[in-house]
Amino acid sequence: MGSPYADDFLSCVLKRTENDRIIGVASMLLALLIVPLMVVLGILILKMRFQVPIYLHDIIGLELVMAIVTSFFVYRILDTVNAHRIRDRTWAEALIGYASHRGHDVSELESMVSGISEDRIGLITKAAFVFFLVVFAVNMTMICLIMGNVLGTWDSEYIFIAFAIAIYIELGAASVYAHIKITEHDAIQSRFTAALSDMLEQDLGPIGPLDAGLKDIDLRIHVLAMVLTLGLYALVFAVLTVRRIRQHISSEWAYEEDLLRKIVAKEGAIGVSFVDKERGKGFRRLFRRKR
Repeated sequence: MGSPYADDFLSCVLKRTENDRIIGVASMLLALLIVPLMVVLGILILKMRFQVPIYLHDIIGLELVMAIVTSFFVYRILDTVNAHRIRDRTWAEALIGYASHRGHDVSELESMVSGISEDRIGLITKAAFVFFLVVFAVNMTMICLIMGNVLGTWDSEYIFIAFAIAIYIELGAASVYAHIKITEHDAIQSRFTAALSDMLEQDLGPIGPLDAGLKDIDLRIHVLAMVLTLGLYALVFAVLTVRRIRQHISSEWAYEEDLLRKIVAKEGAIGVSFVDKERGKGFRRLFRRKR
């Protein structure tokens, strides 16, 4: 296109699925709730049918596996927010460059984009990944020891209860942190796009700001619910957080599609063509580069 910054923005949009690794709510519920409940129900039915006493250690192997799966989703939730914020830093810098190329004073935009960064969430995401690896190694070792009758029933049950509560606390804490970060990020994006829209209105026409419609909620109520349920409510709040992240990302995708169309029309964009939405997959159904 006519501006190298417009090309940068186009590349950022076309490659967005490489950076915005969105978690599926259905897959999360399936892995953390539906499958475990079905397994437990199956064990209970078999026990009752053959009139065998039911003990906690009958499902301890399942619960240890669930701890591994839960710690993985903790990492994925944090990684999704972190990767999206990194992507949006490049996204915003390309738009600032484009506005500057069009002759606008971008100092206000530059001060806003300083808030779109990796900051501490990058380190926390790495720590969550390391924690997942530790949980995987420890729990798989425990499963092997239990199967080999090396770890006694009482000991295994005691360790399981303490570890399960710790895992749910981790899930709750990570979800609250991710919720705060995506809400802060959404507010920054809203202010940034509002200022950008005013700035480029004469160049591109009316655009409008990014509005994901994220409503403020009282986190204290959710934290209290986690405490009262010994962390079990963390699963519910994790789902709410993932839905919030998805809502922000999908709204941003819709916004940038509209903005990119206006930039393409303004710049002439001989190297870019629109394709029918009914053909192709993903965002590349809308735009593609001509080779």
